Amino acid sequence: MSSSTKLSALDMPDVPMGHLPEHLHLQRTRVVCKADAPIHTEGIQYSGAYASTGVDISMGPNKFCKNFKIEVVRLTEDEIEFDMVGIDASLANAFRRILIAEVPTMAIEKVLMVNNTSVIADEVLAHRLGLVPLNADPRLFEYLSENDTPNERNTIVYKMEVSCKKGGSRVTVKSDQLKWLPNGSELQMTTYDSSAKAKSYTSFSCSQDSLPEFSKKPLGVRFDDIILAKLGPGQVIELEAHAVKGMGKVHAKWSPVATAWYRMLPEVVLLKEVKGDDAEKLVKKCPVGVFDIEDLGNGEKKAAVANSRACTLCRECVRGVNEELVELRRVKDHFIFTIESTGAFSPEELFIKAVKILEEKCEWERRRLGAPPVFSALSLLPLDFESVILSPGSVPRIMGTASQDAIKQLSVLIGQVDEPSKITFQVWPRGHVAAKVIGSSNFIESQKYKSGIELIMLLRRNIHQGYPTETLVRFLKAREWSISKAHHMLMDCLNWRKQNHIDDILAKPIMPADLYRGIRDSQLIGMPGYTKDGHPVFAIGVGLSTYDKASVNYYVQSHIQMNEYRDRVILPAATKKYGRHVGTCVKVLDMSGLKLSALSQIKLLTIISTIDDLNYPEKTETYYIVNVPYVFSACWKVVKPLLQERTRRKVQVLQGCGRDELLKIMDYASLPHFCKREGSGSSRHSSSGSDDCFSFDHPFHQQLYGDIKQRALSREFIAPLKQGSCHVEVPDPNPEGIKIAKTIESEMHKLEDRNGLDRSLSGLKI
Repeated sequence: MSSSTKLSALDMPDVPMGHLPEHLHLQRTRVVCKADAPIHTEGIQYSGAYASTGVDISMGPNKFCKNFKIEVVRLTEDEIEFDMVGIDASLANAFRRILIAEVPTMAIEKVLMVNNTSVIADEVLAHRLGLVPLNADPRLFEYLSENDTPNERNTIVYKMEVSCKKGGSRVTVKSDQLKWLPNGSELQMTTYDSSAKAKSYTSFSCSQDSLPEFSKKPLGVRFDDIILAKLGPGQVIELEAHAVKGMGKVHAKWSPVATAWYRMLPEVVLLKEVKGDDAEKLVKKCPVGVFDIEDLGNGEKKAAVANSRACTLCRECVRGVNEELVELRRVKDHFIFTIESTGAFSPEELFIKAVKILEEKCEWERRRLGAPPVFSALSLLPLDFESVILSPGSVPRIMGTASQDAIKQLSVLIGQVDEPSKITFQVWPRGHVAAKVIGSSNFIESQKYKSGIELIMLLRRNIHQGYPTETLVRFLKAREWSISKAHHMLMDCLNWRKQNHIDDILAKPIMPADLYRGIRDSQLIGMPGYTKDGHPVFAIGVGLSTYDKASVNYYVQSHIQMNEYRDRVILPAATKKYGRHVGTCVKVLDMSGLKLSALSQIKLLTIISTIDDLNYPEKTETYYIVNVPYVFSACWKVVKPLLQERTRRKVQVLQGCGRDELLKIMDYASLPHFCKREGSGSSRHSSSGSDDCFSFDHPFHQQLYGDIKQRALSREFIAPLKQGSCHVEVPDPNPEGIKIAKTIESEMHKLEDRNGLDRSLSGLKI
């Protein structure tokens, strides 16, 4: 039906309930391009617009997931063209704007001119240098603020020395003349004090090429043939250029795309058959070959639409008498997206980054409003390189179900593990025979359960607690959606749990109770309540934890028991209470009392963090750090660049005790006791046992210890309870963790020397 067809209500055909008449469907889903102007350009957003016909056009996560897809049409080294289907123009435009303005890159910001006798003015040459794409990953660098000193973590230094000899031919200056200076600036700052020590424009503590992330990939330019200037005989250019991290919304030189644009999918419809000479004329009118001639036999020919996607909307085919023959349309929810990279990132990487930034914006707004999460954009579209599927024609396709594909592949790999590993990972199905391997006695007890719930309540020997997909996603996120790395990580976790009998650790109480009380007094951790959206809040007294009441094994055992109790009891209870899956917690870290003597605890803290990183990944939503002393600020400035970007996004350092900020996400009753008053410093000893969440007398610890003792009594017939710690093998820390620990040690030694402390820590090694 043409959009210009006039119908009487009495002439309209009957339409079943739940379906739109053809002309209304056309208005809702298509823009019709007339010879003079387009019509039906507005989007219909109101969910009840067609309620009288029984049609619901509301949009929810499930409907969006069902309809949304991405299909790559063309992919080259610098350009990608893909179709984005099932999305509103506002979201498509959000991706475009983020690509242009909010994906950070490295670009030359400051140019120090030593000598420039070329015909190009200094400011023009500096501007041209700023537009040269650099071969540097911005994720490895920090932003440089006005108060920061340029160093190896926020600045890249290049130099250029080019000259044209007198009497020689002209010299073309290209971008390959920019040479990377890994040791920083070679120019000395001007000083008017003759006794002052000369300083350069940067302060590098080490050479950039000594850092592992840069040693194998020099920080050069992306293209070495960009013409910057031309020198005549006797002319010279000598300069030093400093590149920093920035965004396109500050200056176009930081924009990672040469262009990012989209258009709606063209749809060309022949309203009538066009035959003979009229068909020939119509084909010739289109400059891009949308139409073709179809041979009907017997010398008859008619026009046919051969390539509507190529239509550029020049409207030549709808002008004049052809307006009654051809109708040009645009599909409102189908966008042809084109991204042309400047070279800092591959085009497919750019879109992934835009999706992540949009998700972070949504998450920030959700937190600001105190609303529960609706869905994760990356859970619909992780767009990692391993999820790019090649079609038979070798054209890559990135589908909206890429994350599901990754989960399925990882699930298949996990399904191939041995039976003990399946037992520690899975919830056993209804009627399954459970094998319980207790301690090292190889005791096997088989029992058939009528209800899977009974089995879970009795044993709880699993990781995912009934949410296997969410668990696989946690391991995939921890390894940047690499299926092979996530599988390796999960297998190591399962083996660690089997070898150390982690499934039974909640039945191994630390005895006697006085010993456990001492651990609670020296390993300050507690759970004061929940956030408004159901996440458990764990408070940790980092500064005042002494870890001096028991051996390392006891502290490690206590920490793992707390993790297991959180995953097996606290989070399932929150899931049931709030009617949706709650799989993460919030941690509030109290830094009160943090001193240089805390260096002696780094080894134990490294062990605990290694266990968490490798076996309980992505279980913390956000880390809130409060009551921050100077010693932490100094260490944090050095450690922050070493953390992965995913981890840095989770850390928020709050002012003072952080009460005002925390009250935005939790009620007053759920605040840790050290946040319930103004000022800084811990109130650990000023609160009653029931209010001090660190105290052994707090309800959380009473319930935890009581649960562990009850579980131990239920299996006492198998083996008598023994006093002593439960030895757990600690996985090897990853190189990043080792580097962070050594950095903290080094920084604390510097602080010690700076403050002139008498007590030396030089004998302590990690």
